[in-house]
Amino acid sequence: MSVALRKLNALTIPKSSPNCKIRQARKRGIPFVISVDAHSTGALNYLKCGVHIARRGGLRKNEILNTLSASDFARAVRPAS
Repeated sequence: MSVALRKLNALTIPKSSPNCKIRQARKRGIPFVISVDAHSTGALNYLKCGVHIARRGGLRKNEILNTLSASDFARAVRPAS
């Protein structure tokens, strides 16, 4: 079994508000990760934008997988046996 998650890509500026999609995924219990799809260290600066998108959508820190410790993250994405 695989783990479903929703990626918030901070490198792209959405044409429409992602808030509705974030709320729909939250209702379904789908966890999130914030990504910048960085191909250079300079692109890591977009992480703040991803945090802003997450906050606008009402996400809390405990709903974003890449805010977890390494062991908690591994446990969260480990396939169910």
